Amino acid sequence: MRQILNKTDGGKVGVGILFLVWATVVLSAIFVFQKPVALQVLSGLGFLAWTLGVWGVIVAIAAGVGYLLLTASTFEPIEKLLLGTGIGLGFFGLAGFILAAFNLANPYLLLCVLLLLLAWQAFSGTLRMALESFRILFGSITKFAGQAAWMHFAVGVALTLVFTQSLAPPADGFDSLFYHLPVPAMWLRDGGLRLVDMPHYWFPGLVEGMFVWPMALGSDIVTQLLHMTFAVLIALLLWFWVFSISDGATAWWAMVLLLTIPAFLWLATWAYTDLALSFFTLGALYSLWRWRDTGNSHWLNVTALMAGFAMGIKYTSFVLPVFVVIFIFARWFTKKAAISDILRNIVQFSVLALLVASPWYLRNWIWMQNPFYPFVFGGMFWDSFRAAWYSGAGTGIGWNLPELLLLPLNITLGHRELFNLWDGRIGPFFLILIPVTVWTTRKMSKTADSRIRSAFELSVLFFCLSALFWTLGVVNTASLWQTRLLFPGLLPLIVPMAFSIRELRLLDTNMIRISVVFSYLVILFISLTLLDFGLLVLKRHPLAVMVGIETRQDYLRRIQPGYSEALRLVNRLPEEANVLFLFEQRSYGMTNKVFIDAIYDNLAHALYRWGRTERLLAAWKQSGYTHVLLSRYGLEMTRASNPLFDLAKWAELSRLEGLLSEVDRSSDGNYVLYSIP
Repeated sequence: MRQILNKTDGGKVGVGILFLVWATVVLSAIFVFQKPVALQVLSGLGFLAWTLGVWGVIVAIAAGVGYLLLTASTFEPIEKLLLGTGIGLGFFGLAGFILAAFNLANPYLLLCVLLLLLAWQAFSGTLRMALESFRILFGSITKFAGQAAWMHFAVGVALTLVFTQSLAPPADGFDSLFYHLPVPAMWLRDGGLRLVDMPHYWFPGLVEGMFVWPMALGSDIVTQLLHMTFAVLIALLLWFWVFSISDGATAWWAMVLLLTIPAFLWLATWAYTDLALSFFTLGALYSLWRWRDTGNSHWLNVTALMAGFAMGIKYTSFVLPVFVVIFIFARWFTKKAAISDILRNIVQFSVLALLVASPWYLRNWIWMQNPFYPFVFGGMFWDSFRAAWYSGAGTGIGWNLPELLLLPLNITLGHRELFNLWDGRIGPFFLILIPVTVWTTRKMSKTADSRIRSAFELSVLFFCLSALFWTLGVVNTASLWQTRLLFPGLLPLIVPMAFSIRELRLLDTNMIRISVVFSYLVILFISLTLLDFGLLVLKRHPLAVMVGIETRQDYLRRIQPGYSEALRLVNRLPEEANVLFLFEQRSYGMTNKVFIDAIYDNLAHALYRWGRTERLLAAWKQSGYTHVLLSRYGLEMTRASNPLFDLAKWAELSRLEGLLSEVDRSSDGNYVLYSIP
């Protein structure tokens, strides 16, 4: 060695290189065989950084788009930030759908569009203005929190838990795996629209259009973060609305009341659409309130935008534009406005709202010959049997007076939720505060100024109209007994409820301070709610999968063992397999060609068309199906909830199983995979 080192520098370099090669070999062997955890999570951390980056860029651009649109002096900076971000996300939804429909949702193209928009907005200064508005909003919220430090803590804990759970792979939300994620995935996979025999494929899809962007860029987790963004916008807009007509303490009660709704927290972590619809509804009511207060037509345009976006999310949103038109027309009586002005306002609102909502209804009109497919006019793949099967007419509570009187209590308890208790729990405080809110509303109608009175009128009247239509639905069919469908009408009611909490001080006496006792009750319930939510998040342990310690497959197997088994059964089939589902709606994550049972009628409708099991089986074979996946859980749920599934269909199913060849089944026996001989 000494002789080698005494040689020229060239010899030293050669020896040094050999030493480095040897060190590399040893270290590589250590990393290969021992697999340090730090190296295992590098890819997970990289994916997490990409996910947060895509989400942040989309939201930042949305805020900038809102600033570009809301340029009039009538808009305050905080209004531009909150309403503008929602409007920007709405245009993202329209753009995502249009690009996907024309096979332009290429990930490289979308990434270039995002980067160019971000650069342009940074150069134009809109991002700087949006950031300044956020600083104003944050400063206002923290400045006027009063002495209730527990509110700060509760909101911070809730936001942390929601954000953490939102970073987990989609698993908990049933409808996420059913159609909110599969539909945009189908747009991307098929390179545009296709004639698909699936009613939910043709539902308004504004939020699914938003999901196109992150899904094309490889991160479906961003879809959950986008839905969480709407939850944050709802909380901030409620705070700002109440703050505009009251004080900071009352405004904080508006935000805290959201934490008493357990379903609100869970929905915020799922790739759903309900909170987006709730935000656009709340934004429309707020803008309508500002229009009534100022008379500025810019606010009526924002109302129309919000209503148009709402109509692009769910058919049930028709309540909102109907309410706005009625409200505008009522000015003819209340303010003695000229009928020509009223008609001009109605036309202005209607034209813009319909224009924004038109892509979904024009799509259905062109492809399915029914703008409201499959409702009202029917259309392709639809007939009287499927309409009757889907509607579930006669399964509701009917005009049963005791049931109607107990309806507020039943939706509070949530024990009659047909599909999912988790997204139907609204908490007890809406029911507790209803009497006080009614009294406060009557008081404000006589003593408060016009801005407070109009805020109360808008919130209460819209809730009453929404509750009326929802009640008519549950009277007729059990399938509409889903309390989250009430959220768009329920959440604006928080505005007068926050005032009603302030009025509880009038009941204070020297013996008992009702307002203080109520505060302790709220603290107790929120503490238990956050503890419950936190334990469920801890049980799911999303941090492990988000950094790559646990794989997505293992996470799904742990959280959704049944559906994970369905994925295993289907994805192990050969590439040419074509699987018909019976009583299973979910398909997200499946790589083979499948035809889901979207309304649990694949068997019943086939029997209706073909009559006998042998003919039914021949028709399926002719359609190219090679396998059948049966979910016994879905079967039992259909038997329990749909009176059209009678004993005759049960007998035909038994005969069908005898003609099929069992290939495999899940470990719990819920899923059975058959081949069609």
